[in-house]
Amino acid sequence: MPVLNIYNIHSGGLLGVWKLTENVEELLPLCKNDEKLIQDTALIHHPKKKAEFLASRLLLKKLCREIDFEYQDIEKNDRKKPYLKEYHGHISISHTEAYCAVIIHPQLNVGIDVEKIQPKLELVKHKFLGNQELQNFTTLEMLAIAWSAKEAMYKKLDKIALSFKNEIQLRFECDQLLAYHQKEVHQIHVIRLEEHVLSYVL
Repeated sequence: MPVLNIYNIHSGGLLGVWKLTENVEELLPLCKNDEKLIQDTALIHHPKKKAEFLASRLLLKKLCREIDFEYQDIEKNDRKKPYLKEYHGHISISHTEAYCAVIIHPQLNVGIDVEKIQPKLELVKHKFLGNQELQNFTTLEMLAIAWSAKEAMYKKLDKIALSFKNEIQLRFECDQLLAYHQKEVHQIHVIRLEEHVLSYVL
């Protein structure tokens, strides 16, 4: 059985996390005759990417059942942001080879991202962090948090060609991680998942 955690978040939202240990052959029987999902999965060639895709969609369907919404399909706007067909709230999805995460909220626009803590972040940190941020985010875990936080913000803001380095600034204030974009301020929520970090923003 999948290893799932479902969290209640602010004002009726749900956050789901799936620790992905299953392969495609183990996941396909869970689709329960969802021919559209099976067909979409068949278009993906890499086995691990297939598993990530399947698990994220199955997790989203699970969250829909939790809120008594009948899942129909995922569609995307012209900026590739996903949304649920016939649902007037908001969703965001992230997946790696180890974890899938989905957030759903009836009113608030949302963003979520899962990032592995890995050395390559040290090599590219100057591409997504400003000078002040480079002084504050110094360890690999902190770099993973910074990247994950900015990716979650990017998904929430839903804007084309947004510069992580120049248009999203991160600061710690009163033990909270805050993201600044233009005149907006958003709190970033962070969860540690073994060798990964998850960030979400409402």
